[in-house]
Amino acid sequence: MPTEEQPIATMVAAGFVEAQFTAVQKRFLAAELPFQVLSPDGGLIQGWHDGAWGHHFMADDKLADVLSADFRALIVPGGERAIAALAANPHATRLVKAFVDAGKPVCLVGDAVQLLTAADLAAGRRVAATESEALTAAGATVVEETVVNDGPLLTAHNDANFAEVLDTLIAALNQADDPVDEAA
Repeated sequence: MPTEEQPIATMVAAGFVEAQFTAVQKRFLAAELPFQVLSPDGGLIQGWHDGAWGHHFMADDKLADVLSADFRALIVPGGERAIAALAANPHATRLVKAFVDAGKPVCLVGDAVQLLTAADLAAGRRVAATESEALTAAGATVVEETVVNDGPLLTAHNDANFAEVLDTLIAALNQADDPVDEAA
């Protein structure tokens, strides 16, 4: 069972959308939510900003060294290059699958929704994405909404109001933390 003390995993690879990543950092710091940055190789990861390589950010852990049980939620910012690298990484797809299978909140932004296909999780899901033959072929229903909440899975377009996306994720975390009243 996830606890409030567990960090939120932010999974990135080189080429992630820097603005989305820094929005996550700022929002989680402001909300005093612990988070950890995960990447395929650990160390420094370079973002993508305004059509060019951006800043370097430090990862807290390598994907191969963590389990979904160590975290209360997962967020993956978009970025075509980053998502291609993550989709080809067995540890990344293992983590996405483990989070979804455990019913923990998962937020995939922009291109990151393609990880559902890579992890064989797209079938039967409603997702916010630009029309994707791969997602549709894998059984997902692609909708034109900018943000879609499908159970613990939250997907959003790159151009979605990112504050709204993060607020929706935080609300899902708070809901998961609320104790359930048991019938007498």
